[in-house]
Amino acid sequence: DAQYTIELIRCGAMDVFTKPVPVETLHRLRNLVAMTQSLQQQRYATRGEGGARLVTSYLLRKERDAPDQMGLPLNILDKTEESAAASALNDVSVSVLLMQRETRKSHELPLLLRECGYTIGGIARSKNEVLRALGAKNAQYSLLIIEMGQESVPGVGADPRHAEFFSSAQAVLREMSLRQVLLPTIAVQEEKSTDSVVRTMRLGVVDAVLPPFTKPKFRALLRYVLKASDQRFLVEESKRLHIQQSSIGAAVGGRGDK
Repeated sequence: DAQYTIELIRCGAMDVFTKPVPVETLHRLRNLVAMTQSLQQQRYATRGEGGARLVTSYLLRKERDAPDQMGLPLNILDKTEESAAASALNDVSVSVLLMQRETRKSHELPLLLRECGYTIGGIARSKNEVLRALGAKNAQYSLLIIEMGQESVPGVGADPRHAEFFSSAQAVLREMSLRQVLLPTIAVQEEKSTDSVVRTMRLGVVDAVLPPFTKPKFRALLRYVLKASDQRFLVEESKRLHIQQSSIGAAVGGRGDK
């Protein structure tokens, strides 16, 4: 089940294998085991990245320890009438930066988000457009949503444009870490295979929305919107991580000079 795969990755799983497990997958598992000693260092480096990964880690801890304190007030989430929900959302102005490829269906997700009451603060088609939007003066986005699109074209096979777009999404999240952009990031994708879901979650997103795409699913993303108190905590945590990483880098460099 794709949703269960998402939860496993959110809980900290490095990978997910489904039965029957082919031989090549067991070889992959053997390689993972061989890397055990370096995994702790990798995880430490990942925690030190900050950016979207820092936000994801923080939100997952909060979801576990204090779910009633997450996101916007629950009375907004409990609204059942579309007009009431949209009105409440407009009042708090939840602005979304959407990264997506331009396709014949690219208008559908912005339309659905607007129907849920979200404000589309910007639509970016490339890595540079996303980074430009995030770095703009007075940029105030509540969520970054990355629409991954289809991995293959019926009757044709793998779509090379998807691989290129996926690489761009990876680059965006890496750059967000370097720039310490503290923005909850959500993936939206049509592909529900285990491998695809694992690849997407490994980007560092806090959640992935899978088909069917419904209004309740997108309204539920309100729980990931950061409050002012969350932002203040994450800014301080980001500064602490930056100082920590700088100290480690200086220590490693010092040993290399000896």
